[in-house]
Amino acid sequence: MFQLIIYRGRVRQRSLDLTEGQWVVGRSPEADVVIDDLSVSRRHLRITVAGRRVVAEDLDTRNCTFINGVAMPIRDLAVGDRIELGPWALQVVPWAAANDTLPPSSSGAPTDVHSTKLSDLGKLAAQRERTATLLSDHLVQKSGNGLCEHALLKRMITVGFEASNDVTLPGRPLVARTVAEITRDPIGWLVKGVSTFYPVKVNGRKIRDHRLRDGDLIEVRGQQLRFRAAVGS
Repeated sequence: MFQLIIYRGRVRQRSLDLTEGQWVVGRSPEADVVIDDLSVSRRHLRITVAGRRVVAEDLDTRNCTFINGVAMPIRDLAVGDRIELGPWALQVVPWAAANDTLPPSSSGAPTDVHSTKLSDLGKLAAQRERTATLLSDHLVQKSGNGLCEHALLKRMITVGFEASNDVTLPGRPLVARTVAEITRDPIGWLVKGVSTFYPVKVNGRKIRDHRLRDGDLIEVRGQQLRFRAAVGS
């Protein structure tokens, strides 16, 4: 069994047992774990516990979920990983170790020998995830003061204003929940606009479809996504 420990800054607020299954963290009263703070989305994060595996999945990519300071749409958690939601920090730890867990450092700096070991594990996991993203074609999206990277791991990626899209844009328009599709074929990636209300631009020009090259800038309704080819491709 695992425990979820919730901090605001470095002050431990509360903890709860995580049994097998899915746990939604958010501001909504209907969330499994409620954090009543406007910096937290109504449905911000899903934590899935399956045996010894714990997966954190961002549910609102407009804000992104930061793990060890790096924006991660989804990842397997390692011991010592720090999940950041605005001023809040979460840690998932084995139940037996819950009372010995130290507050996560917002600066990433360890607080003593024990936290150094946990921090190093978290940093190594984050570096592996970052390397995996760079080895894949990906989109870079601005999110607050940071960047959110979306690895293109499926044949088709949707872009739009609802959380059901692979890449979610900020805003709640009444029409055009999905505005663009990015598909892979034997040649590479093709972006296509699928909304007449919100046209897609690439490098400042409106397009119906466009073959993506490294560095191309996709724009929809003032929001920007930078296409980056995999390192070494």
